[in-house]
This record gives sequence, structure tokens and C-alpha cells, in this order.
Amino acid sequence: MSKKTAVIIVFVLAIAAVAFGFWYQFMPARLTNETIREALSATERLEKEPTANPQEEEKEEVPTPGPNEEVKYFRELSEPPTDPAGGVPEKFLVRYHCSNGDFVAAFYRDWAPHGVARLYELVKEGVHNEARFYRVLPGFAVQWGIPAKPSQIAKWKEAFIEDDPPNNQSNVRGKITFAQSGPKTRTMQLFVNLGDNSKSLDSNGFVPIGEVIHGISTLDSMNAEYAEEPIKKLKEIMTMGNLFLEQQYPNMDFIKKASFVVESDASDPQAKPIIAKKETVKAGVFGDAVVSADSQDADKEILYFRERTEPPTDAKGNPPDVFMVRFKTSKGDFVASFTKRWAPHGHERMYQLVRDKVFNGAKFFRVVPNFVVQFGIPAKPDIGAEYREAPIKDDPVIESNTRGTISFAAAGPNTRTMQIFINYGNNSRLDNMGFSPIGKVNYGMEVVDALNSQYGEQPARYQREIMMRGNEFLDERFPGLDYIKEAVFVDLSTPKDPEAKPLVFKSSVALEVLTPKEKEAKEQAEKDAESQKQTESTNNQEPQNQQQGSETTP
Repeated sequence: MSKKTAVIIVFVLAIAAVAFGFWYQFMPARLTNETIREALSATERLEKEPTANPQEEEKEEVPTPGPNEEVKYFRELSEPPTDPAGGVPEKFLVRYHCSNGDFVAAFYRDWAPHGVARLYELVKEGVHNEARFYRVLPGFAVQWGIPAKPSQIAKWKEAFIEDDPPNNQSNVRGKITFAQSGPKTRTMQLFVNLGDNSKSLDSNGFVPIGEVIHGISTLDSMNAEYAEEPIKKLKEIMTMGNLFLEQQYPNMDFIKKASFVVESDASDPQAKPIIAKKETVKAGVFGDAVVSADSQDADKEILYFRERTEPPTDAKGNPPDVFMVRFKTSKGDFVASFTKRWAPHGHERMYQLVRDKVFNGAKFFRVVPNFVVQFGIPAKPDIGAEYREAPIKDDPVIESNTRGTISFAAAGPNTRTMQIFINYGNNSRLDNMGFSPIGKVNYGMEVVDALNSQYGEQPARYQREIMMRGNEFLDERFPGLDYIKEAVFVDLSTPKDPEAKPLVFKSSVALEVLTPKEKEAKEQAEKDAESQKQTESTNNQEPQNQQQGSETTP
């Protein structure tokens, strides 16, 4: 090797060394042994250290209870309670201190021995601390139980427990039950029933293990903006825990701490007062649409409707901006109004379906209490065939899917044809899914509530067969379904109208359904209707309420 060549090689190596040193010093993504150790140390601390120091729980000032609130006292236990033999006690209480308030639950070993033993373990090991309420469906359920940390998830996600036999407890409001995907699949996820879900859940193996005894209003007020969206990301949640949830769904409510407590009183210096709204138990209201004008019951109201011999039209012969329909069902009658402003395309299709008697004889084939009731598949396959293959365009969502509102079911964008649903509860989560309400039940919601729900979702799984055979199939498989005898256009009228017929409805139901704003609009609409009658107008003026249905099951 010549001297010149050696000099060139040395020079090149020197340049390379300088470049590497510059890169090593200033490259932002450089990982050194020190940074790796720091990252591992941070991860280890995150897994080992509690997210909150149980000895440093914040001291809260408890306000004076209001007229609709009550205060109860609970003392936190320093050690988990046990029975005389050192095992899981027959009954124990757990206080859930949440981001939006507190609630206290009681668990009973004789209700579900396996489930209660698992719940005891989860609370004992702090698995619920920092856990997010990742599924919140007002009127149906609130679900939680996926741990905050990946290491906890890995420990419990496949630790299945034996099923508990059915007990004499039902999935009614306040009852707490393990979520599951089939026999022997319970692990760590739980839900609280926010409504009466007994008919849809009891027969499917969901056995209650406990109940909320104080503060269910806290669960009612959980942030429901994400509804069921997080469920679609269970794989990511199960992998990353709260790290994923905090990034994707930052406003979720969560459990700060779950601890064993005993009920106490104000004289106990270690007891903590917890204020919650008083729970008002509402008895179910079941109506039979009594057609009688002599009822003097204070809980009822008599209204008069005149059935139209011809469909109503506006001055140009088109469907009026508002029309009313009386649904005569096997359970009784209810009356609904439909408003063009809410959903023009849906409004026109609903008019056509009633005009062409498509609903006459149709069964309520999907009845899910606290969620929806669905109908619209004709009694015979040849009825309304022209609409089955003629979907309408979507309407923008103007009103919300609240109790009593009516919407078209859909299988995706621009797929609405004939199937309708009525919202049993506040299903506003459906608004973001494109379900635009077209009308609302104004009178007789108690009849809708009373429709036979013994089959739940089962008939809806056979929609292909129902469409092919109609009521012939349903009568064979689900003979107890309620149905629409006839759907007819009506006008709100007065006792002086000789062609009007009286219908008696539960006034208490109307009061529960309508907000003050809606009630005001309803009263104004009735005044307008009476004015129209006096001028012999044929246009219908019905309460223009707001809200409507849904089509996806929890």
C-alpha cells in the first residue's frame, strides 16, 4: 500500500468517526443503556405503585342534603371482612368512590357463590381502582371491570369461574351482574342494570350477585357520550388498559377506589357521610286503551279523535307537514304524530306505509324493555313489496332518540324501507349513528310499554324467514307476539264532534314522557288543532314533540 493510499484511508475514517459522533450526540431517538434503564424503571414503578395512596384519600366537604337527597354513613374497613371461618362473608358492602360521585353496593353469597367470591377477590386486590366505566347506556346498563394496568388484565382475563345457578333475583334496576359471552366465561367485567332488564337477561344466564343500596343516581349520571364505542376496541383495551382509554376516550368516568365498608351513623368519627338522590320507585303502568268516556280516574285523561276516511293532504295534495296516526293494537291503542321538519324523507315514507295499510296485521317482532320495540315487516310477503326494494335517502338527525320517539331501522346508509322502532328510553346515543326520529308517541305510551316482551330479540334473528313467510312464520314460532290490528290517520277533535271517538290514556305517563318544553309545545299544538277545527280545516295539528327510536341492541 502506498503512502498516499494510507493517508486517504485515514482521512475517510476520521470523517466517518466525526459524523457518527455528531449523529450519536444529537439524534433525538437515540436509546442509551441509561435511557432504557429509566424506561424499564418507570414501567416497573407504574405496575407496582398504586395509582393513589390509600392513606391520602382527599377529605371532602359534604354539603347539607337537599329535599330530594338522603345521607348515609359508611366506615371503611382496614381489612377485608370475613366469615367466622376466615372466608367470604355471607354479605358485605363495597363503596365505589367514583369521579362523579359515590355509590355503595351490597353483595350476597347465597345469591351467587362463585360470582360473589370473585367480586370479593377483585375488590380485595384493588382491581377496580382506576377502572373506567367503558360502556354507559342510559336506561339499560353501566359496565366496568377491565383493570387499569396490563399486568392486572393478564392475570384475570382468562381466570374463568363456574356459573352460578339461577336464583330468585332478577336483572332489575340496581342489580349488579357479571358480563359474559356464554357458559363459564365470567372473569372480571360487571354491569349495573339501570332499568328492568329481567325479560331479556334472566333467561340467558345473567345471575345477579348484588345490588346498589345507596347512590344509584351516581350511575345514572355517568358520562354516556361514548356509549358502546369502546366495546369495538376491546382488544386494544385488554392490551393497554387505561393508557389506551385515556388517549381515545379521555372523558370517561372511573372508579377512584373501591373499598370494603360497613354501614354506620353520624356518631362514628371514622364514618364518612355519602349524600345521594332519593330513589323514586316507579310502578309499571300498563294500559289497555279503555274506550270509555265516563272515566273519572284522576290518573287518566280522555281525548277525542276522528278517524279519517281519506289520507290527509295539504293544499297541493301532498302529505301535510304534520299528521297523526292511531295504532290499534292487540294490547290497546296509542297515537303518534309525524313531523316533516324532523325528517322529510322518512316523513313521506311513513305516510305512504300508513296510506297503503302496510302495518295492518304487522307483529311487534322485537320488544326489548328499556331499549326499543320494533315493527314494520308486513303480515304477508306481498304487502308493501314495492317499498321493500325501494330504500329512501337518509335524513339529517334533527331531533334526538329519546323516550317515545319513533325512527326507521336501518342496516347502513340509505337503507331505510319499512321497519320502524319506538324508543323505550333515552337512546340519544343512536343520534350519532344516523337514526333520525320521524315522529313521537303522544298518547298511550303505557300501551307500548305493555307489549309482550317474552321473546326479546329472538324473532329479530329470523328476519329473512319473517319477510318470506310473514305472520305465518311468527305464529308458528312466536305465537304470543302482540300486533297492530290497524293503523289509521286521525285528527284530534272534541266531544262536540259526532264522528269523534273517546280514548282514555294514562295521564301520568304523558307527564313522565314530556319535558316542560315539550308539554308547552303539545298544549300549543292542541290549541292550534282546536282552532283549525273551528275553521273547518282538514289539516291535522298534533303535538310536535321531539325524540325517537333506535335500532341497535346493547
